[in-house]
Amino acid sequence: MTQAAQLLARFEKICSCLKEENSFLQADDLTRVVEVVPRKQVAMQELEEQLAAARETPEILQNAEVEQAVRQFNALAQINHQLLKKAVEVQSEIVSLILENVAQDQRSGYGASGHYAVNKDVSGAFTLSSDV
Repeated sequence: MTQAAQLLARFEKICSCLKEENSFLQADDLTRVVEVVPRKQVAMQELEEQLAAARETPEILQNAEVEQAVRQFNALAQINHQLLKKAVEVQSEIVSLILENVAQDQRSGYGASGHYAVNKDVSGAFTLSSDV
């Protein structure tokens, strides 16, 4: 296999991983996203190694097929970046809502006597209650 063919195979492998990850991100299937990450890391490492070898022969990088593969990779990577950014924002919002609910629960609830009580002295989201 020629060096250009090897490079194209590496681009194809990483692009396949990115397409798969992007589809899972679009479906909000984070469990499946996590499964893709190790394969994506290996594919990226292999691509970086192949690119380092190809830099010694610059005409390989000027191949029309390689240039097309680079464009496809860049487009998929950009989409991946945006989808990952959105997923992180959504997860951060969920965590924020959970913490807000925990803080609210800490401020009110039932006291030791079994009656509803509001704790107005709470200084933080996580405090110990003497009612426990």
